[in-house]
Amino acid sequence: MKKAILFGLVFGLFYSCAQKQEQEQTLYRTLELNIIGGKMYDELFLRTFSADRTVSFAGETVNGYQWTFTVPDSVIQKTASFSLRSPETTPFPTTAIVPTDSRFTTFLGVIDGDTLRASSIHFDKNELVTYLTLEFSRTVREHNYQYFSELDTTVLIQEWYADYFFVNPNQNAFLKENMIDWSFGFFVDYFEGVKSYDDYLAELASKIKKNPNSFYYISRLASTLHFYKSKDDVERLFYLFSEEMQRSHFGQIVRRHFSPFKIDNVLLININTNKAEKIVKNSDRYTLLMLSASWCAPCRNSIPLLKEVHEKMSEFLDMVYITMDDESTLSDWKELMRSENISWRSLLFDVNMGLHASWSIIGIPDYLLVNPNMEARKIRLRDENDVNNLYSIVRHKNEN
Repeated sequence: MKKAILFGLVFGLFYSCAQKQEQEQTLYRTLELNIIGGKMYDELFLRTFSADRTVSFAGETVNGYQWTFTVPDSVIQKTASFSLRSPETTPFPTTAIVPTDSRFTTFLGVIDGDTLRASSIHFDKNELVTYLTLEFSRTVREHNYQYFSELDTTVLIQEWYADYFFVNPNQNAFLKENMIDWSFGFFVDYFEGVKSYDDYLAELASKIKKNPNSFYYISRLASTLHFYKSKDDVERLFYLFSEEMQRSHFGQIVRRHFSPFKIDNVLLININTNKAEKIVKNSDRYTLLMLSASWCAPCRNSIPLLKEVHEKMSEFLDMVYITMDDESTLSDWKELMRSENISWRSLLFDVNMGLHASWSIIGIPDYLLVNPNMEARKIRLRDENDVNNLYSIVRHKNEN
């Protein structure tokens, strides 16, 4: 009896210590938000887009002006940015394609005499508490129109209300860099012909050299990889960052873009047989994994080029479609495969397997070339030069 009691006490103490250790290992960080200028909220959320879904963290408040947001550090490290949202309480008639369920927040700041704006914030790196004071300015009704050349018409995609706040940019390094170089603004001057591609690279390299420990710049590099003309350009920028940023979650995404990386031969569901299959069936050949979806216009546009690849290389290259469609659109994907007479395998992406991170998927279409050793490399397939490059890689292996 005494032994049983002693065992129970020891087990209870061990279990209690294990629980405490687990809690201590889960690090949480907080954002303390102070709103001035008369604007208050009943509900406020810190929102981010993680993998394939939107994740929101509800804030806590006692008066609608001071807010506290608590987020696991594991989420923060793998999140490129956060936005502040509140439920939309002022609906308006609209013909927009995408309905609005929340009110956006936009930040205004003065830097070197210019008033700049940003929509994203992040936690201060290595700080347990991030403080941010916002001064309410105004509410604006905004619209997102898109021109469709095929229809020769402009369509209202979405409209929403945005609350604008003035903020001192020096409060948050991420916010300040976001104002100076908004998310995809890196390439705007280049695309509009204001500056050359080489000038753009030199300017970005200069900014990274001045702040090699910038979480903002490494996360933005990771999210704009397909804009660069070569992997060499990405690699040169990557090695300008500190070792800490290179080892970070987004640093590893960038590294995988220009360096081969090991992947597991995971099982995914074949959309025709509804049975699980390994993504690589023949370990003696190269396998081309093609991330796609029925609703992705660039993916549809790539089909003729992929058919050309199949025609040229089917003797020594396996091609596998991996669709990002879910239950609501899977029938559209199946119809697309039928109408396009696609002969190669088609598997269903599993969002619960962590493949977004391990395969460094930022957007689609995306292509991974897997060699017989289960080493993958990111490749481009946009034109004939890319096809010829792929052909030279797999032909070399076949000849050897």
